[in-house]
Amino acid sequence: MRWRLRVLSLSLIAVGIGWIYLSNYVRLGRSPFDYAWSVTLTNLGGGLFIGLLIDAVAGFYLRPFFRALDRLGANQPLGPQERQAAAIRAMRFPERASVLLVGISVGMILVHRLVSLRGEFFAILLAEERRAVLLSSMTRDLVVALLLALLLFTFSQRLLKPGVAACGLQELPDERRFPLGLRQALVVLAMGLFNITLFISAPENAPAARLIWIYLPPVILTATVAYLMATDTGRDLDAIAGRLRMLAAGVRPDLFKRFAVTEQDEIGELVASINTMQNRVERELWEFERDMAAARSIQTEMLPHAWSLPPGWQLTARLFPAHEVGGDFYDLIDLGGGRYGVAVGDAAGKGLPAALLMASTVSLIRSHAPFHQRPGDLLAAVNRMLCRSLPPMTFVTAAYAIVDTATGEIRVASAGHLPPVVGGRELPIISALPLGVEPGVVYEEQVCTVSPGEAVVLYSDGLIEGADPTSPLRSAQWIEALRGPLTDGESLAQQVLQPLIPQVQQGTLQDDVTLLVLIAPQPYSLAIRSQEGAEVQAAEQAARYAREHGFAARADDVASAVGEACLNAISHGNRFRDDLPVRITLSAGPDWLEATVADGGDIFTPPESPPDLAVQMDSDEPIRGWGFHLIRSMADSVSVESLPAGKQIRMRFRRHADV
Repeated sequence: MRWRLRVLSLSLIAVGIGWIYLSNYVRLGRSPFDYAWSVTLTNLGGGLFIGLLIDAVAGFYLRPFFRALDRLGANQPLGPQERQAAAIRAMRFPERASVLLVGISVGMILVHRLVSLRGEFFAILLAEERRAVLLSSMTRDLVVALLLALLLFTFSQRLLKPGVAACGLQELPDERRFPLGLRQALVVLAMGLFNITLFISAPENAPAARLIWIYLPPVILTATVAYLMATDTGRDLDAIAGRLRMLAAGVRPDLFKRFAVTEQDEIGELVASINTMQNRVERELWEFERDMAAARSIQTEMLPHAWSLPPGWQLTARLFPAHEVGGDFYDLIDLGGGRYGVAVGDAAGKGLPAALLMASTVSLIRSHAPFHQRPGDLLAAVNRMLCRSLPPMTFVTAAYAIVDTATGEIRVASAGHLPPVVGGRELPIISALPLGVEPGVVYEEQVCTVSPGEAVVLYSDGLIEGADPTSPLRSAQWIEALRGPLTDGESLAQQVLQPLIPQVQQGTLQDDVTLLVLIAPQPYSLAIRSQEGAEVQAAEQAARYAREHGFAARADDVASAVGEACLNAISHGNRFRDDLPVRITLSAGPDWLEATVADGGDIFTPPESPPDLAVQMDSDEPIRGWGFHLIRSMADSVSVESLPAGKQIRMRFRRHADV
């Protein structure tokens, strides 16, 4: 960069001297060899002196700048103050070098005229008939010096700009500016003065070709200056416009990448202003994102994460907000006695307003749910409260169900929400107005029963509207996956939400998505062969099932009763026939565990009282009836039921029975 500046300064001086000689030759017919050696040496020496002087000034003035670039190139640490001082010197140099060139050129022009005219300079200056020619000649040389100064400014600024950018100056120093308008005015002034001098000093009846050669060099210089100024300014403005477009569109990750100030003009002021604006926007955006992250954390904590359901019941819930926070919600409320309230809702709108409305609705549902035994009554109470506080055009759609885990009964009411899906069937509930629209709305309810292994699914409209038109979510084919007994709520939720996963990962969801899946317990079935000793396996499995489903205190009773029932089924029911299996079924509720043992034997009537042991001891017949008596002593209720191909013993065990 140092040698480029040196070549630039000397080249510009050579161009200036060459144009002066060319102009004199074309206008006056005098070649450079027609001048006295003293004049020629004066011109060449003066030009060389100006070039070397500017080069020396550049080397001395820009020494800190070049030193800073060397340290940056060697990856050595450079403090902020050193960076700023180096960048400021480089930005000041083009202006100061140009002013120095014009000043020295003015002095050299005067010296040249004094030397070439010897003692006639002041006489010609005072003579009216020759004054115009002298002044026009000096003005012409001054115009050339001015154009060369503008070229020096433009080229040196272009050469130094990458180094200034490497220093990373973010603010414009509070000093004099060299406005773009002033540069343009100097170009226009130079051309105007040049035209005036040519008009005054042009020879009479001069051929057009000679005048063209006189005009051509300064026109080329002027066009070069104008082109360089226009391209530099245009390039800077394009970069600034691109940065502003990124800032307006929020394009990341380089959204807040700062510009480096490289010029002391309007462009520099604009870049510094953009940096200041970016600092403020970044700070405010960071504060906003921090607050939104806190809001999302609070909203997430408001939703239930752990739930205490009766053994065997599964609950899986997923919520994907379209923005940092959303208006969807789900909730599970323990109403006591094995009854649970399940709610899913969607507040109107998106973002923070919808999140605030969601929080208010969840709080109202939780506080009112224990006092209402019917879903419709709860929605009506929440609706009255919201109608008092919500502004117009604000509402919440919600579906609320009360699930009795002991009987599988479900009561559902809807406030403008999508109908729940139970066992792969959409409930034909009558939906009323959303919450918060009009007070006094009556919400009717639908009653159904969920069978063992079936799923109760509540969801928001984002699950349907956010899917691709060709997706199964749009055609509701996904409901078919809910038919029949189900065992894994997590896998079911992943299967239903799979079409939306790409949008969730890319952050392109158009609406909040909520899915809640409640699966009733699936009975445990086991078949054993009718062989001696197989009842031990059944007893072990029954004890493990009892422990896993909250009946650890009754595990031994369950194991003994099931083992004895299996032994009777193997020996008396199937009579050790290997082709007739014994089937055991276990199911658990909130208060009861039920076990059935089925075989292929005939049904019998169990005795009402235990057998008389003394009578059987005196008899030659085998001792019988004590196995069923043992089962009855272990279980809280026992019954024998007929089957199409055999019989089964049904045993029930209370969770907190006194044994």
